[in-house]
Amino acid sequence: AYAFTANYNANSPYVDFNEIFKDSNKAFEIIDSYENGEANNKEETAVIIEDPYCETMSYVQYGDIDYFNLNLDDVLYSRIEEVTIPKAGLSASGKEVVVATVKGKNFQSPLANVDFSCSSKYVVNKLNKNIIDDETMCVELQIPSVAKDYEVTAKTEWNELTETFSVEDYDVVTGDYVLKDNRIVTELTEKDRELIVGVISVSRTGVPYIVGLQDSDKGLMWAPDGSTGYYTCFKEIICRVEGGEYDESNWKYYDYTFAGDLDGSDNWEEICKVDTEGTKDAATNYPVFNFALNYGEANGLTGTDFEEGWYVPSVAELFEVYLNKELLQSSVNAVGSDFNMGGYYWSSSQYASFHDFAYLVSGNVDIDLKYNDYNKVLVIQAFNAE
Repeated sequence: AYAFTANYNANSPYVDFNEIFKDSNKAFEIIDSYENGEANNKEETAVIIEDPYCETMSYVQYGDIDYFNLNLDDVLYSRIEEVTIPKAGLSASGKEVVVATVKGKNFQSPLANVDFSCSSKYVVNKLNKNIIDDETMCVELQIPSVAKDYEVTAKTEWNELTETFSVEDYDVVTGDYVLKDNRIVTELTEKDRELIVGVISVSRTGVPYIVGLQDSDKGLMWAPDGSTGYYTCFKEIICRVEGGEYDESNWKYYDYTFAGDLDGSDNWEEICKVDTEGTKDAATNYPVFNFALNYGEANGLTGTDFEEGWYVPSVAELFEVYLNKELLQSSVNAVGSDFNMGGYYWSSSQYASFHDFAYLVSGNVDIDLKYNDYNKVLVIQAFNAE
């Protein structure tokens, strides 16, 4: 005979344990770790089972009564480990939402309960939560009409985290030029033409990026076949993409939803953490990222504020750039650049399902094997409003 005690928060509602364990693909059996000569016949000496999903085996002796204590806190309650909230601009207030990413565990638990609060009720007034998997949740935050930093708190029965949602008033529009002396201009003088760094692209959430004035001109590999970069799944830069509708009236794709890797500015850093050796020779092992790492020096930006900071955009950022393709191309053409936004461009985002694929964009979102070298690269940089 066996006696079980299930420990969890006393304030919890009724728990249907059959419902909890129905999706477990492992046998729910308990091992009597005291079988070898030691008694487990008292509540005071009950064996503590920390992981009720573990696949184990038990042995029953005739007339033996064993006690076990199951600790269910770790599988019942959601807990939050990280909250990432992208910036927003006032130009998108009331029209768009910002998708925050919450990392943690047990988001698919029967007792999952993640609440959000903010200093402005408008930000969380029409909260839409989308559970991607047991460790990832996406939350849509409304963009308010006042530029400032808003504190957003995510809370569960287990813990809570507070992060800042920054809303700024960016006084720029898509197609404006960024100059080496940090000026933003719409119309160019002849002298200005010698100072051009890039072109502004404003996302639907009102956040501007600087798009480099030159692309790679030719296709490059994300990572060559046989390399660590090709065979590795970089978990921290995985993006999950859903949807995608084509609007024939203006030949554009809309309504993609992106979850996970939304900001590509630290994707190279994440790759370096995993592949410490291969990233020392980026030119050989990561040609796409090598283009971004050397962009400033290769395009005459040495000694300026724009020498560094260029990166390969995430698939979410790259899609936003492509939504502005016509305006960007017009500005690029006006200065005589041979940057032609045609064909496919690599993103820095890892495909979720297969380690040897990454995302790319050409109006629509697609995937390709990392070793293919016919997709080009463009680079972006965060815009500094100051």
